[in-house]
Amino acid sequence: MTLRGSHSEDRRGVDCLEPRSVGEGDGLIRVWFLRALMMVAPRVPVGVLYALADVAGWVAWGGSERLRGVTRDHMRHVLGSGASRGAVDAAARGCVRSAVRYYVDFARYAGLEPEAAFEQVDEIIGVEELFAAYDRGQGVVLASAHVGNPEFIVQALAPLFDLMVFTESLEPRALHELVHEVRQRSGVRFVPVSASAVRDGVRQLRCGGVLGMLIDRDVL
Repeated sequence: MTLRGSHSEDRRGVDCLEPRSVGEGDGLIRVWFLRALMMVAPRVPVGVLYALADVAGWVAWGGSERLRGVTRDHMRHVLGSGASRGAVDAAARGCVRSAVRYYVDFARYAGLEPEAAFEQVDEIIGVEELFAAYDRGQGVVLASAHVGNPEFIVQALAPLFDLMVFTESLEPRALHELVHEVRQRSGVRFVPVSASAVRDGVRQLRCGGVLGMLIDRDVL
């Protein structure tokens, strides 16, 4: 199943900057940043937010040697050893730009009702197969990678399915609680991965529900 939104053409992997476990100081900065962005996002046109995100991504990539190194390494794996330095750098900058847009979408998602989120999805390819599998009552696994904003898509699907999603525990605790509070406002269960969570996931499938997960990070 493929989902395409208005800005999906610019959705490279966002794994390089997505909220995750960070140091206490960096984590609290992200908490304050996300709270401020959640207050501002509903009042600013999305085009302006994305433009500001693109500028912020360009500044972050240019100003952080570590970030440049990490994203270049990622893109060399994607593009192959024959890719030029220019092609690698362009893809790496695009990764960071999309990662910053992730934060914008996260903040927008925090204030959207599920129906409004669904309306912003331009196309769902394969939705008939998803409904057919769900209607059989045997459980459905939705798997993806860090491409775009997974919470936004889960919010859009929330009114249609009984959803449970595996997530990564975040540090510090304040960051974890904020992110999961926003994630679960639509009624979807976001569960940090653990052995007991895996058992819950198996029960979710046996009960005919949908289990979502991102499969490009080893978090167990």
